[in-house]
Amino acid sequence: MKKSTRFKPIQQLTESRKQDAAKALGMSNQRVSEQEQRLRELQQYRIEYQRHYQQRGQAGISVAKLLELQRFLLNLDRAIAQQQRAVEMVQQEREHKRSLWQQAHGKSLAMDKVVERYRSDEDYLASRREQKENDEMAQRKRDK
Repeated sequence: MKKSTRFKPIQQLTESRKQDAAKALGMSNQRVSEQEQRLRELQQYRIEYQRHYQQRGQAGISVAKLLELQRFLLNLDRAIAQQQRAVEMVQQEREHKRSLWQQAHGKSLAMDKVVERYRSDEDYLASRREQKENDEMAQRKRDK
């Protein structure tokens, strides 16, 4: 059996692993986008909420309502900080997935080169054999 044929399953395995890593990276990118969107929504909500109460404050607001607003904004700030940590975590995960994909991609490329080199060597040897056979036939015809 030819070396290129023997290495074909390994080549397919490395390609499959690369594709799996690419899918995992894509899913990780999606999670990052979702978490970043949630963060933007929380930040926007805080801006709108604060603006709303500033407008109401200009019209006059009780101390109790002001304290309630401050507590709510504090809780909202905590939620934003927690969401920022969630974004950072999924970004770190994405970088890890990117690294795994890069490794799998490199191994796949290397295996492709190995199989191609074996195939090229086999083609060269087959061509040489064929040329040798043709030369021998031509020599026999001349000897007759």
